Amino acid sequence: MKTPIQKRYPPELAEKLEEIKIEIIERMENPDFDFMEVEEVFQEFGVEPDYIFEVLNEII
Repeated sequence: MKTPIQKRYPPELAEKLEEIKIEIIERMENPDFDFMEVEEVFQEFGVEPDYIFEVLNEII
């Protein structure tokens, strides 16, 4: 079953956004997590942070 991200975006971008979502979830498990790290994750994956709210909406 496709996630909302996979339904809205082209496959290549959707795949990267899903990977970003997983990475953010893993980092959130760390008690020292700072939401400023979210933008860093996007940079690490080479994706513009324009999609931050799309990803966060799926996490929350």
